[in-house]
Formats: sequence, structure tokens, C-alpha cells
Amino acid sequence: MRTWTDKTGTFKVEAALIGVSQGKVQLHKINGTKIAVPLEKLSAEDVEFLKSSETPKATEPTANAFDWATFFTTCGIDSQSAAAYTAIFRKERLDADILNDISRDVLKNLGLTEGDILRVMKKLPKKAVEGERAPTAAISSSPDQNRAKSVAEQQAEQENIKKLDYLFAQKLNTQSERQLQEAKDAALAAELQAKEHAAHKSRERRPISNEMLTFIIVELTVHV
Repeated sequence: MRTWTDKTGTFKVEAALIGVSQGKVQLHKINGTKIAVPLEKLSAEDVEFLKSSETPKATEPTANAFDWATFFTTCGIDSQSAAAYTAIFRKERLDADILNDISRDVLKNLGLTEGDILRVMKKLPKKAVEGERAPTAAISSSPDQNRAKSVAEQQAEQENIKKLDYLFAQKLNTQSERQLQEAKDAALAAELQAKEHAAHKSRERRPISNEMLTFIIVELTVHV
């Protein structure tokens, strides 16, 4: 993309160079419009630029020529890249008849960037795009088979979920039973401990019998 200026310096335009033909400079503006400017009306700087650069010769469109520049710009490609791609396609003698045969590999070999390839593929006829996707479609299952597989997978998932729910419930039941048994064991142990403690207290508080009391008195009297 370059800013072109006339001799007076009054008129300026940003455009990509398409080529020079019959004393006219073919330019492709940012908005997609193509113009032809007489060489003698350009500034000395622009003329010098044309002399120093390898200027492509603009080919005159034939009756059957396809307007690649407009096609590329409608794809959303910037005008400078569109002009460069147009020159390549014309050099390779590509016209509208090959639109259905254009593939991603063809565009890549012709020098299009990955982003521009995607833009062009969106604008290609449906037949060409379907042809590009045909190998994938041949490998994959039919839509009905895919739907059937999806239903089968969903059923399998549901079965797995049920199994997981059952195992989880079983685990909860086992844990509950274990906790209940532990609680019973703890209660029984506490009860036995309480009984043992009560029996011990009972033995400590048992009154001295008369026989024992008599024996103690006798013993004390003898020793006195």
C-alpha cells in the first residue's frame, strides 16, 4: 500500500499497485475501487518509485477474465494483499471456471496466508467447500450412526451413574451400621464401667458386722 500524489501535490490516494499498461498506472484503492492514472500526471517521486521497482505489467482483462481483485476484497482481504493475490492468479491463468476446484492446498501453494485462506474458503461455492471436507465426511460415521452412538453413550453414562449411586449408598449404609455398632459398644462399656464403679462404692460403705466388732474389742482388751 502506498500514498500516490499528482504533480501538483493536491490530489492524493492510498492504493496498491496493480501494474502499468499503455502509459497508465493501474491502482487498487482501499475501498476496492480500481483506477487508472496517466503516468505523466503522477509526481516525480511516484514516477521514480515505478522506475526503481519491479513494476508488473497490468494485463488487459478479457471478456472471460474473472475480477479476482474484487473477489478478494469482498472476502475481507486488504487491498494490498488482494492486488498481490490477483497478480498471482492472473499469472497462473486462473479464472472463474476453477472456483469449484480451489482447495486449501491450492490457496496455500499460491501464497495466501492462513487467515486469508479461511476468508476465501468462506466465499467459495458450496460445492468446493464440501469437496474440501469430503475426506473427513467419508471417514466419519453417518449422522444417524452418530446420533445412535450418542444415545448409546448416554445410556451407558446413565447406567454408570446408577452403579455409582448404588455403591455410594452401600458405602453409606456400611458406615452407618459400623457407627451404630460402635455406639452400642461404647454404651455397653459405659454401662459396665458404671456398674463396676457402683459395686466398688458399695464395698467401701458396707457397715462392720457385730462379730467383727466383738473380735476387735477382744483383741484390744488382750493387748491392754
